[in-house]
Amino acid sequence: MITFNDLYDLPLNCLSNKGYYATALCPFHNDKNPSFVIYYNTGYFVCNACGKRGFFNYLYETLTGKQVKKTEDFYFKTRNVSLKKERRYHFIISGEYGPVYDNTDAYIYLKKRNCSNIFIDTFGIQYAKRCKVENALVPLPEGKKPIYFYHRIMIPLRYDNKLVNFEGRAINKKSLKCVYPYGGTTDFLFNYDNLKKDESLIIVEGIFDLPLIWEKFTKNVTCTFGSLLSSNQKKLLKEFKNEIILFIDDDEAGHKMISEVGDLFDSKEIKIAKVPGKDPGESTEKEIECALNNVKEAIDYDFEASGLEKLFRL
Repeated sequence: MITFNDLYDLPLNCLSNKGYYATALCPFHNDKNPSFVIYYNTGYFVCNACGKRGFFNYLYETLTGKQVKKTEDFYFKTRNVSLKKERRYHFIISGEYGPVYDNTDAYIYLKKRNCSNIFIDTFGIQYAKRCKVENALVPLPEGKKPIYFYHRIMIPLRYDNKLVNFEGRAINKKSLKCVYPYGGTTDFLFNYDNLKKDESLIIVEGIFDLPLIWEKFTKNVTCTFGSLLSSNQKKLLKEFKNEIILFIDDDEAGHKMISEVGDLFDSKEIKIAKVPGKDPGESTEKEIECALNNVKEAIDYDFEASGLEKLFRL
Protein backbone atom coordinates (compact mmCIF):
# COMPACT_ATOMS: atom_id res chain seq x y z
CA MET A 1 0.00 0.00 0.00
CA ILE A 2 1.41 3.39 -1.02
CA THR A 3 0.00 6.92 -1.07
CA PHE A 4 0.29 9.87 -3.41
CA ASN A 5 2.72 11.44 -0.93
CA ASP A 6 5.11 8.50 -1.45
CA LEU A 7 5.31 9.47 -5.13
CA TYR A 8 5.43 13.23 -4.68
CA ASP A 9 9.15 13.37 -3.83
CA LEU A 10 10.17 11.13 -6.74
CA PRO A 11 11.40 12.68 -10.02
CA LEU A 12 8.14 11.99 -11.85
CA ASN A 13 6.98 14.66 -14.30
CA CYS A 14 3.30 15.54 -14.81
CA LEU A 15 2.37 13.49 -11.72
CA SER A 16 -1.41 13.41 -11.25
CA ASN A 17 -3.63 11.79 -8.60
CA LYS A 18 -6.48 9.79 -10.20
CA GLY A 19 -8.19 8.39 -7.11
CA TYR A 20 -6.96 4.83 -6.62
CA TYR A 21 -3.95 5.29 -8.93
CA ALA A 22 -1.62 8.01 -10.22
CA THR A 23 -0.29 8.85 -13.69
CA ALA A 24 2.92 10.52 -14.84
CA LEU A 25 5.36 10.75 -17.72
CA CYS A 26 7.26 7.48 -17.82
CA PRO A 27 10.74 7.87 -16.26
CA PHE A 28 12.07 4.94 -18.30
CA HIS A 29 11.69 6.41 -21.79
CA ASN A 30 11.17 9.76 -23.53
CA ASP A 31 7.45 9.97 -22.78
CA LYS A 32 5.45 12.88 -24.22
CA ASN A 33 2.00 11.90 -22.93
CA PRO A 34 1.51 10.46 -19.40
CA SER A 35 1.67 6.71 -20.07
CA PHE A 36 2.96 5.68 -16.63
CA VAL A 37 0.38 4.30 -14.16
CA ILE A 38 1.00 3.22 -10.55
CA TYR A 39 -1.68 1.72 -8.27
CA TYR A 40 -1.82 2.74 -4.61
CA ASN A 41 -3.34 -0.52 -3.37
CA THR A 42 -0.47 -2.72 -4.57
CA GLY A 43 2.36 -0.37 -5.51
CA TYR A 44 2.36 -2.00 -8.95
CA PHE A 45 3.34 0.22 -11.91
CA VAL A 46 3.18 -0.18 -15.67
CA CYS A 47 3.97 2.03 -18.64
CA ASN A 48 1.35 1.61 -21.34
CA ALA A 49 3.81 2.90 -23.96
CA CYS A 50 7.16 1.16 -23.39
CA GLY A 51 5.79 -1.77 -21.35
CA LYS A 52 8.07 -1.28 -18.34
CA ARG A 53 6.45 -2.72 -15.21
CA GLY A 54 7.30 -3.57 -11.62
CA PHE A 55 6.62 -2.54 -8.03
CA PHE A 56 7.18 0.60 -5.97
CA ASN A 57 10.36 -0.64 -4.24
CA TYR A 58 12.08 -1.08 -7.61
CA LEU A 59 10.83 2.30 -8.84
CA TYR A 60 12.00 4.10 -5.70
CA GLU A 61 15.44 2.48 -5.66
CA THR A 62 15.95 3.05 -9.41
CA LEU A 63 14.98 6.73 -9.34
CA THR A 64 16.65 7.70 -6.05
CA GLY A 65 19.52 5.22 -5.69
CA LYS A 66 18.35 4.57 -2.13
CA GLN A 67 16.74 1.52 -0.54
CA VAL A 68 13.16 1.63 0.72
CA LYS A 69 13.06 1.65 4.51
CA LYS A 70 11.63 -1.54 6.00
CA THR A 71 8.43 -0.94 7.94
CA GLU A 72 5.85 -2.87 9.92
CA ASP A 73 3.71 -2.92 6.78
CA PHE A 74 2.62 -6.50 7.26
CA TYR A 75 1.61 -6.15 10.91
CA PHE A 76 -2.10 -6.45 11.45
CA LYS A 77 -4.34 -6.55 14.49
CA THR A 78 -7.69 -8.12 13.76
CA ARG A 79 -10.85 -6.07 14.21
CA ASN A 80 -12.75 -9.10 15.43
CA VAL A 81 -13.04 -8.37 19.15
CA SER A 82 -14.16 -11.94 19.84
CA LEU A 83 -10.61 -13.13 19.13
CA LYS A 84 -8.33 -12.78 22.14
CA LYS A 85 -5.02 -13.14 20.31
CA GLU A 86 -3.52 -10.66 17.89
CA ARG A 87 -3.02 -11.93 14.38
CA ARG A 88 0.23 -10.98 12.74
CA TYR A 89 1.10 -11.30 9.08
CA HIS A 90 4.48 -11.17 7.39
CA PHE A 91 4.39 -13.27 4.25
CA ILE A 92 7.53 -14.59 2.64
CA ILE A 93 7.33 -15.86 -0.94
CA SER A 94 10.14 -17.96 -2.36
CA GLY A 95 10.31 -19.60 -5.76
CA GLU A 96 9.23 -18.73 -9.28
CA TYR A 97 6.48 -16.13 -9.63
CA GLY A 98 5.90 -12.88 -11.48
CA PRO A 99 3.51 -10.85 -13.67
CA VAL A 100 0.65 -12.79 -15.26
CA TYR A 101 1.50 -11.09 -18.55
CA ASP A 102 4.61 -13.28 -18.74
CA ASN A 103 2.60 -16.52 -18.80
CA THR A 104 0.18 -17.13 -21.67
CA ASP A 105 -1.96 -19.72 -19.83
CA ALA A 106 -2.41 -17.46 -16.80
CA TYR A 107 -3.28 -14.42 -18.89
CA ILE A 108 -5.78 -16.32 -21.05
CA TYR A 109 -7.41 -17.75 -17.91
CA LEU A 110 -7.87 -14.28 -16.44
CA LYS A 111 -9.28 -12.91 -19.68
CA LYS A 112 -11.82 -15.75 -19.76
CA ARG A 113 -12.81 -14.71 -16.23
CA ASN A 114 -13.47 -11.13 -17.43
CA CYS A 115 -10.36 -9.67 -15.75
CA SER A 116 -9.18 -6.52 -17.53
CA ASN A 117 -5.58 -5.33 -17.33
CA ILE A 118 -6.77 -2.55 -15.01
CA PHE A 119 -8.34 -5.11 -12.65
CA ILE A 120 -5.19 -7.27 -12.75
CA ASP A 121 -2.93 -4.31 -12.00
CA THR A 122 -5.17 -2.72 -9.36
CA PHE A 123 -5.30 -5.88 -7.26
CA GLY A 124 -1.70 -6.94 -7.97
CA ILE A 125 -2.60 -10.34 -9.43
CA GLN A 126 0.45 -12.44 -10.31
CA TYR A 127 1.32 -15.87 -11.66
CA ALA A 128 3.01 -18.53 -9.53
CA LYS A 129 4.87 -21.20 -11.48
CA ARG A 130 6.19 -22.86 -8.34
CA CYS A 131 6.57 -20.95 -5.12
CA LYS A 132 6.20 -21.39 -1.38
CA VAL A 133 4.11 -18.91 0.62
CA GLU A 134 4.60 -18.69 4.39
CA ASN A 135 3.54 -16.39 7.19
CA ALA A 136 6.84 -15.87 9.00
CA LEU A 137 5.07 -14.80 12.21
CA VAL A 138 2.96 -17.97 12.52
CA PRO A 139 5.02 -21.16 12.91
CA LEU A 140 3.68 -24.27 11.21
CA PRO A 141 2.28 -26.92 13.57
CA GLU A 142 4.43 -30.02 13.88
CA GLY A 143 3.94 -32.31 10.91
CA LYS A 144 2.20 -29.68 8.76
CA LYS A 145 3.84 -28.80 5.45
CA PRO A 146 3.98 -25.28 3.96
CA ILE A 147 1.70 -24.43 1.06
CA TYR A 148 3.17 -24.43 -2.44
CA PHE A 149 1.50 -22.64 -5.33
CA TYR A 150 2.00 -24.67 -8.53
CA HIS A 151 0.80 -23.13 -11.82
CA ARG A 152 -1.69 -20.87 -10.05
CA ILE A 153 -3.04 -17.36 -10.19
CA MET A 154 -1.76 -15.62 -7.05
CA ILE A 155 -4.03 -12.93 -5.61
CA PRO A 156 -2.83 -10.79 -2.67
CA LEU A 157 -5.62 -10.24 -0.14
CA ARG A 158 -5.56 -6.97 1.81
CA TYR A 159 -7.62 -5.79 4.74
CA ASP A 160 -7.18 -2.69 6.87
CA ASN A 161 -4.42 -1.69 4.41
CA LYS A 162 -2.37 -4.76 5.32
CA LEU A 163 -1.50 -7.90 3.39
CA VAL A 164 -3.29 -10.68 5.28
CA ASN A 165 -3.40 -13.60 2.85
CA PHE A 166 -2.93 -14.92 -0.68
CA GLU A 167 -5.45 -16.86 -2.72
CA GLY A 168 -3.89 -19.39 -5.07
CA ARG A 169 -6.38 -20.06 -7.86
CA ALA A 170 -5.88 -23.16 -10.01
CA ILE A 171 -5.62 -22.68 -13.76
CA ASN A 172 -5.94 -26.42 -14.31
CA LYS A 173 -9.41 -27.78 -13.49
CA LYS A 174 -7.86 -31.02 -12.21
CA SER A 175 -6.21 -29.19 -9.29
CA LEU A 176 -7.84 -28.04 -6.06
CA LYS A 177 -9.73 -24.85 -6.94
CA CYS A 178 -8.29 -22.55 -4.24
CA VAL A 179 -5.46 -22.83 -1.72
CA TYR A 180 -4.39 -20.44 1.03
CA PRO A 181 -1.15 -20.38 3.04
CA TYR A 182 -1.21 -21.38 6.69
CA GLY A 183 -1.55 -18.39 9.01
CA GLY A 184 -3.58 -16.22 6.63
CA THR A 185 -7.21 -15.18 6.98
CA THR A 186 -10.31 -14.65 4.85
CA ASP A 187 -12.23 -13.28 7.82
CA PHE A 188 -13.03 -9.99 6.04
CA LEU A 189 -14.59 -8.56 2.87
CA PHE A 190 -12.55 -8.46 -0.33
CA ASN A 191 -11.84 -4.89 -1.52
CA TYR A 192 -13.04 -3.63 1.90
CA ASP A 193 -10.52 -0.77 2.12
CA ASN A 194 -11.89 0.77 -1.09
CA LEU A 195 -15.61 0.37 -0.37
CA LYS A 196 -17.86 3.38 0.31
CA LYS A 197 -20.22 2.70 3.19
CA ASP A 198 -22.81 5.30 2.19
CA GLU A 199 -23.35 3.85 -1.31
CA SER A 200 -25.14 0.77 -2.60
CA LEU A 201 -23.05 -2.37 -2.14
CA ILE A 202 -23.02 -5.46 -4.36
CA ILE A 203 -21.97 -8.71 -2.69
CA VAL A 204 -20.85 -11.79 -4.62
CA GLU A 205 -19.52 -15.12 -3.42
CA GLY A 206 -16.03 -15.41 -4.96
CA ILE A 207 -13.31 -13.12 -6.27
CA PHE A 208 -13.85 -14.12 -9.90
CA ASP A 209 -17.55 -13.29 -9.65
CA LEU A 210 -16.78 -9.58 -9.38
CA PRO A 211 -14.31 -8.41 -12.14
CA LEU A 212 -16.95 -7.54 -14.75
CA ILE A 213 -19.18 -5.85 -12.15
CA TRP A 214 -16.17 -3.88 -10.85
CA GLU A 215 -15.08 -2.90 -14.36
CA LYS A 216 -18.43 -2.01 -15.97
CA PHE A 217 -20.95 -1.18 -13.25
CA THR A 218 -19.58 -0.16 -9.84
CA LYS A 219 -16.37 -0.24 -7.81
CA ASN A 220 -18.50 -0.76 -4.68
CA VAL A 221 -18.51 -4.54 -4.94
CA THR A 222 -17.10 -7.16 -2.60
CA CYS A 223 -16.93 -10.93 -2.15
CA THR A 224 -17.15 -13.09 0.97
CA PHE A 225 -14.90 -16.02 -0.09
CA GLY A 226 -17.84 -18.42 0.07
CA SER A 227 -21.51 -18.57 1.00
CA LEU A 228 -21.03 -18.85 4.78
CA LEU A 229 -20.19 -15.65 6.65
CA SER A 230 -17.90 -15.32 9.66
CA SER A 231 -18.83 -13.17 12.65
CA ASN A 232 -16.34 -10.50 11.56
CA GLN A 233 -17.72 -10.42 8.01
CA LYS A 234 -21.21 -9.93 9.43
CA LYS A 235 -19.92 -7.13 11.63
CA LEU A 236 -18.31 -5.39 8.65
CA LEU A 237 -21.45 -5.71 6.51
CA LYS A 238 -23.47 -3.96 9.21
CA GLU A 239 -21.36 -0.85 8.58
CA PHE A 240 -23.04 -0.33 5.21
CA LYS A 241 -26.13 1.85 5.48
CA ASN A 242 -27.41 1.92 1.91
CA GLU A 243 -28.94 -0.67 -0.39
CA ILE A 244 -27.43 -4.16 -0.33
CA ILE A 245 -27.59 -6.13 -3.59
CA LEU A 246 -26.77 -9.80 -3.20
CA PHE A 247 -25.69 -11.12 -6.62
CA ILE A 248 -25.93 -14.85 -6.00
CA ASP A 249 -24.71 -17.94 -7.80
CA ASP A 250 -27.77 -19.76 -9.09
CA ASP A 251 -27.16 -22.87 -7.00
CA GLU A 252 -27.71 -24.23 -3.50
CA ALA A 253 -24.77 -22.28 -2.05
CA GLY A 254 -26.14 -19.05 -3.51
CA HIS A 255 -29.50 -19.63 -1.85
CA LYS A 256 -27.77 -20.29 1.48
CA MET A 257 -26.03 -16.96 1.13
CA ILE A 258 -29.41 -15.20 1.06
CA SER A 259 -30.15 -16.63 4.48
CA GLU A 260 -26.71 -15.66 5.81
CA VAL A 261 -27.00 -12.02 4.74
CA GLY A 262 -30.74 -11.86 5.34
CA ASP A 263 -30.23 -12.47 9.06
CA LEU A 264 -28.33 -9.16 9.29
CA PHE A 265 -30.83 -6.82 7.66
CA ASP A 266 -34.52 -6.23 7.25
CA SER A 267 -35.67 -8.19 4.19
CA LYS A 268 -36.70 -4.95 2.46
CA GLU A 269 -33.12 -3.64 2.68
CA ILE A 270 -31.73 -6.53 0.62
CA LYS A 271 -32.14 -6.95 -3.12
CA ILE A 272 -31.41 -10.20 -4.95
CA ALA A 273 -29.86 -10.40 -8.41
CA LYS A 274 -29.03 -13.53 -10.37
CA VAL A 275 -28.45 -14.81 -13.88
CA PRO A 276 -30.49 -18.03 -14.32
CA GLY A 277 -28.25 -21.09 -14.37
CA LYS A 278 -25.00 -19.12 -14.05
CA ASP A 279 -22.56 -17.60 -11.58
CA PRO A 280 -21.86 -13.86 -12.00
CA GLY A 281 -18.33 -14.76 -13.11
CA GLU A 282 -19.70 -16.86 -15.99
CA SER A 283 -22.13 -14.19 -17.16
CA THR A 284 -21.85 -11.67 -19.97
CA GLU A 285 -22.04 -7.91 -19.51
CA LYS A 286 -25.59 -7.87 -20.91
CA GLU A 287 -26.70 -10.66 -18.58
CA ILE A 288 -25.29 -8.84 -15.56
CA GLU A 289 -26.91 -5.58 -16.64
CA CYS A 290 -30.26 -7.34 -17.05
CA ALA A 291 -29.94 -8.95 -13.61
CA LEU A 292 -29.09 -5.63 -11.93
CA ASN A 293 -32.01 -3.93 -13.68
CA ASN A 294 -34.40 -6.62 -12.41
CA VAL A 295 -33.40 -7.06 -8.78
CA LYS A 296 -36.03 -8.31 -6.35
CA GLU A 297 -36.51 -7.67 -2.67
CA ALA A 298 -35.39 -10.66 -0.64
CA ILE A 299 -38.90 -11.27 0.69
CA ASP A 300 -40.32 -11.37 -2.85
CA TYR A 301 -37.51 -13.63 -4.03
CA ASP A 302 -38.14 -16.09 -1.18
CA PHE A 303 -41.85 -16.06 -1.97
CA GLU A 304 -41.21 -16.81 -5.64
CA ALA A 305 -38.53 -19.45 -4.97
CA SER A 306 -40.78 -21.31 -2.54
CA GLY A 307 -43.34 -21.95 -5.27
CA LEU A 308 -46.13 -20.28 -3.32
CA GLU A 309 -46.43 -17.56 -5.94
CA LYS A 310 -47.64 -20.12 -8.49
CA LEU A 311 -50.21 -21.48 -6.02
CA PHE A 312 -51.63 -18.01 -5.41
CA ARG A 313 -51.89 -17.44 -9.15
CA LEU A 314 -54.02 -20.56 -9.39
